Amino acid sequence: MITNSNDLQRIMPLLMAESMIALDTEFYWRNTYYPELCLIQIATTDHIYLIDALSAEINLQLLNPLFTSKHTLKIMHAAENDIKILRHYLDCEFNSIFDTQIAMAFLGHDHQLSLSNTLNHLGFDDLNKDEKMSDWRKRPLSSAQIAYATSDVISLIQCQKLLTDKLKQTSWLKAFEEEMQFIQKMHFNNTQDAPLKFKHHLARLSVSGRTHLIQLSIWREAYAQSRNWVTRYVLSDQELVNLAKLNPIDLQTIAEKHILSHKKVQRFGAELIQLLHVANTQYDMSLIERTRIKINKELLRLCFEYLAEIAEKQQLPIALVSSKQELKHFLYQKLINPQHMGSNKLNSGWRLQFFGQLITDYAYQQCSILGLPYNKILTN
Repeated sequence: MITNSNDLQRIMPLLMAESMIALDTEFYWRNTYYPELCLIQIATTDHIYLIDALSAEINLQLLNPLFTSKHTLKIMHAAENDIKILRHYLDCEFNSIFDTQIAMAFLGHDHQLSLSNTLNHLGFDDLNKDEKMSDWRKRPLSSAQIAYATSDVISLIQCQKLLTDKLKQTSWLKAFEEEMQFIQKMHFNNTQDAPLKFKHHLARLSVSGRTHLIQLSIWREAYAQSRNWVTRYVLSDQELVNLAKLNPIDLQTIAEKHILSHKKVQRFGAELIQLLHVANTQYDMSLIERTRIKINKELLRLCFEYLAEIAEKQQLPIALVSSKQELKHFLYQKLINPQHMGSNKLNSGWRLQFFGQLITDYAYQQCSILGLPYNKILTN
């Protein structure tokens, strides 16, 4: 176990010289906004290193050159979470990654295939999953935990070589590489995305109520991040909605309406009043449009079924291609508002090439068949 910066510095030249490494993390995530990073596992073809992320004597940012290196391929399974966690704690960028879970999806397997099932499919020994949910904060780690942490990365390099050979036999290798470019940019929630959770409430509020709820949800997300609290421990969703509707002018109004507990009034009341009544435009105005996107339900259903059919013919899981919500945003952009700037995976890269134009043409055909004029595309 590597527990100090000196030992980590000693192995860094060895790791940087590798053309590929396997990478995994273990963390503890209970009642906090961010998971607590406990262990980093790195494997080469010859060695396995367990790095104690909880040690006070180690500077984990020493690993940053390895993660940003384009020379060393980082092999992970379900890389999104690992990248988010490592980026948060180390403040680093990622380059050159290989996600074995997504590689399996491009080979026609389930989009969320576990590492254990991946190994089974590829003919490797199964994992002992007994320690998967154990408390990784405890020190010293048990022999069972060490065995589990080691087994998690020990086969990934062999998996990568086999999966690359399989991908080369398909037409999806370039698409997979493009997807890795997307995955390596993953990060935890942007506070500006917090209002999207409230799209149904926002649709029923007045213009001023929508503005208030957007401001409140962004404030709560930022507060939760700064304190590392679960968002509901700050204020519940319903408390935010009630505050947005009431728009209280003073603490007495909040107390009289029993919107918040006395403790929350004392802790947050003054800050909330100021937030609601001081001119504040510190949010992306396109959020209003993004939370009000509507598409005819029958049209959306037909288009999603058609998209699933295309994906099946291409031997890809539909979850890899698009969710129904992503399709809804794509159709809104294509059929109703081409200037809508919301990011959408279906509108770029391999998804647009193999699926985007087909689903757009199909949507226009269905609008004609269903007799949907422009103003009806938006309705149910």
